[in-house]
Amino acid sequence: MKILYVNYLYDVTLSSVGAAVHVKELAEALGTLHYDVKVCFLNRFAGGDEAEKRTVRTLLKQYLGRYVSNIHALYSNMYYFLREWKLIMKERPDILLVRYNIFNFSIAIVCKILRIPFILEINSPMVYEKKVFRRSFIDLTLIGWFLERLMIHFAATVYVVSNQLKQYYVERNVSSEKLHVIFNGVDETKIRPSVSSEKVEMKYNLKDKKVLGFVGSFHYWHGIEQLQSLLLDILDNYEKTMFLMVGDGPLKQNIEDFIDKHGISDRVVLPGYVTYDDIPEYLSAMDIVLAPYPRHRIFYFSPIKLFEYMAAGKSVVASSIGQIKEIIEDGVNGMLFQAGNYDDMLEKSILLLQDNSLRERIGKAARVTIEKNYTWRHTAEKLNTIIGCDIIGNNYGAI
Repeated sequence: MKILYVNYLYDVTLSSVGAAVHVKELAEALGTLHYDVKVCFLNRFAGGDEAEKRTVRTLLKQYLGRYVSNIHALYSNMYYFLREWKLIMKERPDILLVRYNIFNFSIAIVCKILRIPFILEINSPMVYEKKVFRRSFIDLTLIGWFLERLMIHFAATVYVVSNQLKQYYVERNVSSEKLHVIFNGVDETKIRPSVSSEKVEMKYNLKDKKVLGFVGSFHYWHGIEQLQSLLLDILDNYEKTMFLMVGDGPLKQNIEDFIDKHGISDRVVLPGYVTYDDIPEYLSAMDIVLAPYPRHRIFYFSPIKLFEYMAAGKSVVASSIGQIKEIIEDGVNGMLFQAGNYDDMLEKSILLLQDNSLRERIGKAARVTIEKNYTWRHTAEKLNTIIGCDIIGNNYGAI
């Protein structure tokens, strides 16, 4: 069976952020189940000469984005419709897997006309995010709600990445029978405890140090602010400790300024963006890994960061929130603290610093948890079940 995996992500092939990892790894895992998977990036990354040509466009987006981005997203459906039609006619897939993107609805119309089923993959409630976190000058929330419901209605079935996300849609009168929950995962063969950390340790002088680590984007919803206080409390009281914070984002400058202000640049390493292929080496160089998510009204995430931490056999200190507390049992395969409770996070971090045997035991248990339940193979197998029941079982036709 041929699957056309359609998404609207930028630079997915060159990024190590969660969205990019999800697309790449899920496609590969489906391939191991004997599906013929064709991944299509409708927003291709602009590199080299093409990137230079888009300099003006990039500047315009930077300054005018909040005014026209929503209008442009709606308008884009006209040319997406033609591209999607041609793509489907060329590839002749049996089914589409469509990663939901706000205001993009043309694929649903194309599939309806061509009578080809599609599974809608929802990783976040994007209309809600747009309204709460990224408000624009022209508010198209009502249109966003309508188009989101249209996509859900036209989809043969829908899968979301967390129970919290399913509950969000059920409360908005989406039938629970149409919603399936499939967690994200990790490739346990790429990220594993046996990966050598020697190169990273040599590069950043981490040898014989206890290293507290963070991997991810530097955004406020990752709890970056709490890490600033942790830097001082740990480094002031534990001489042979260092922090390794991998990633980039809008709050990285805040961290850099904080480090300079307190004169701790020799003990905090900020490598910036690291390719996905290099992430295992950086994780191996860490002893304790941090996921300090703040309180959220709706914590709908399925954090790939968490699965990667655990696959590397590391002791995780994470907020007891949403899907995280479904996966981690406090003191067994990770350490949980109350979201937003800094003292609790500090206490759990210190406990792991001081108790080597506890840290090792938790790391091993974390790895076992991943191997049993949370690899991309598990994700693909659950999606395979949906395809069998909701697509093949309901005799949807293909072109």
